[in-house]
Amino acid sequence: MAAKHWQERFVSRIVHVFITIGVVLILLLKDTELRRSVFEGRWFYVSSFLGLVFVGFIFYFVASFIDPGYLEIRNQNSILVAYEKAEAEIENDSQSDEDAEESCKILASPPFGSRLRRCGYCSLMQPLRAKHCEDCGKCVRRYDHHCPWLGTCVGERNHKFFWCFLLTQIIIIGWSLYIIWFALVHEKSWYDWAMTNSLYIVALIILVLGGIVVFMLFCCHTYLMVTAQTTWEYMSRSRISYLKTLSEDDNPFDQGLICNVYKFLCSCRVQKWEILYDREIDGHKLTVHVMLNT
Repeated sequence: MAAKHWQERFVSRIVHVFITIGVVLILLLKDTELRRSVFEGRWFYVSSFLGLVFVGFIFYFVASFIDPGYLEIRNQNSILVAYEKAEAEIENDSQSDEDAEESCKILASPPFGSRLRRCGYCSLMQPLRAKHCEDCGKCVRRYDHHCPWLGTCVGERNHKFFWCFLLTQIIIIGWSLYIIWFALVHEKSWYDWAMTNSLYIVALIILVLGGIVVFMLFCCHTYLMVTAQTTWEYMSRSRISYLKTLSEDDNPFDQGLICNVYKFLCSCRVQKWEILYDREIDGHKLTVHVMLNT
């Protein structure tokens, strides 16, 4: 498993670097606006484009190499002591095949009001919003998804870098398409046109296909950012223990648009989602109780 995981990481990163550098070289070596800017001394234009490509590489490798929020065994001792009594009250409800994805046991009465889980793979006490990734073989805080293009998970610590990577890629792809479109050479026959613009056509295919995927991912993760959700929570809400009992409109982690974006992009510390979850759930119960008694 570990060897396969490292192989995936190596291949995905080499492919990303190869494709990016290949497209940039086409733009620099062929008769394009970028190449003419080099010879005409328009260094601001050239440095802006190449600088953006460099920033995209930085976000990509930071998102790839940074710890996405793996749970470590050495950090579990204090949690295990606090939950020792609660663990004796583990519910023995059988899980259906549909619920096998979580593969964990639910604690009946943890110190906080929320129902935390013990991972069925590595036996770690999972904080709220954490999930075990079978590809990485570890539990990840605020798990979003396992990204084969990064070769690692997207979790609480690297999600913002992944979003910034998508943003820079959209700008780079759009800019590259603009440069190539106006660099196409017009010929009388389709064959001559295809032969003359062969490298441009290859770059266009890569950019268009990649641009569609990147744009869809960017829109998706921007929506998840502003609504304080993760891909896992959005796609598997009905199978997640702490969400399936709530109505579809209830999101206990939503703190408002501005706060959600700030927490997502600017927060550097691991957040205690149990406290926020319990406060929101208790507030919701209190509101319902008041409404029923008025």
